[in-house]
Amino acid sequence: IIGFDADPEAVSAARTNVRAAGLEDRIRIHHGQLADLKRPGDRGMVLVNPPYGERLSERETVKYLYRAIGRIFRRELTGWQLGFFSANPDLAGSMNQEWTESFKLFNGPIRCRLHCGVIPEPPAEKEFSPEPRPPEPGREAEEFGRALFENAAKLLPTARTNNISCLRLYDHDLQAFDLSIDLYDRWLLVREGRSTPAGGEKKDHDFNIVLQVIREVLTIPPSRIFFNRQIRPSVRKGNKSGKTTGREKIFEVMENGCRFLVNFNREPDRDLPLHLQKLRLELGKTCRGKTFLNLFGGSGTATVHAQKGGALATTTLEPDAGRARLARANIALNGFGGPRHEVLQEDCRRWLGRTRSRYGAILLNLPTGADPKELVDPAMGRLTRDGMLLLVSDEACQMEGSAYRARDISDRIRPDDCRSSGRLPWCLEIRHLRAVSPEKNDG
Repeated sequence: IIGFDADPEAVSAARTNVRAAGLEDRIRIHHGQLADLKRPGDRGMVLVNPPYGERLSERETVKYLYRAIGRIFRRELTGWQLGFFSANPDLAGSMNQEWTESFKLFNGPIRCRLHCGVIPEPPAEKEFSPEPRPPEPGREAEEFGRALFENAAKLLPTARTNNISCLRLYDHDLQAFDLSIDLYDRWLLVREGRSTPAGGEKKDHDFNIVLQVIREVLTIPPSRIFFNRQIRPSVRKGNKSGKTTGREKIFEVMENGCRFLVNFNREPDRDLPLHLQKLRLELGKTCRGKTFLNLFGGSGTATVHAQKGGALATTTLEPDAGRARLARANIALNGFGGPRHEVLQEDCRRWLGRTRSRYGAILLNLPTGADPKELVDPAMGRLTRDGMLLLVSDEACQMEGSAYRARDISDRIRPDDCRSSGRLPWCLEIRHLRAVSPEKNDG
């Protein structure tokens, strides 16, 4: 019998019980993450007692954790018997598992069910990638089609080689065609620029022509294309903000082996910032064996890459409640969790002032208009003596005359596919000039 848990205290308690029962030769208990599960034998039974999501605030996270359990079990434990102990039948359905039997049981006072079944093979997933072809000569919007084709022909082969499936294929390249076109895994999102004039018959006609060109150049079916058009107050009464409206469209997309939730009806750049993709991939390569702190961590995308890359523990701080919930969902969706991977809805400045933890790698996403020194100084106080802090901002930052060694690595992390919109991030790699004394370096 092999047992796993993401909580070190639970592992310790389980090992104590095994020793008390005299079964150390039969039962082995390990600390581990669901994401790292590997098939231990050809045949067997797996019993899982996951979080139940009893509190409303936890239900969304648990739903995506259950989805991860189903996906990882199908990948690693095909053909095994499965016992799934849950207090919520609706959330148990998130596993996409067929049950052969179900038993009513209690966990203390909590009414639960033990669902039983056999883990099926994972469904065959059809790979999807646009196959660009040049527009027909003389057709309407040929100039736009040519620009889109040249971008796609240049970017897609490199993206496939690097296992990248989310990227920008068109970034407001032509003034007459003020659009962005983003590939999110299997879906294409077309968004109008904010400079597009108010709606009208001519504009609608041009937009439809553009969409036709997109379908032809990228050889993509209409069912995979989503439109995010700017709705002006003059067009629709009651919408004072000028933001897009409509039913939410939330999809699960892949980025270099990591899974993220993206809402196509709001600003998807907030869910998965494409202009910071190279930064996330670099973090995934440099965080192995380190503790990682993500300040103003947004939807937790950088944290997931750090976890996937082998970070020992992660802390994500995000002041906004909605984005903190999304970060927890993304982490659970990838099979990570437990006390060593926490997401806190906190004021970053206050938290830095009271924490005593230290980290081997820190990502500081500088808020617009914030003074870098007010955040860098306390953040560097939480960095181990040989650690690295990455400062990311929308504007160039100077750290001259400070007690740190700062190196501009902006060119290294800037994307190849988002260079026309002006959202080119600045990034400084900051390290201690002098080593922190060992007794103060408790990380």
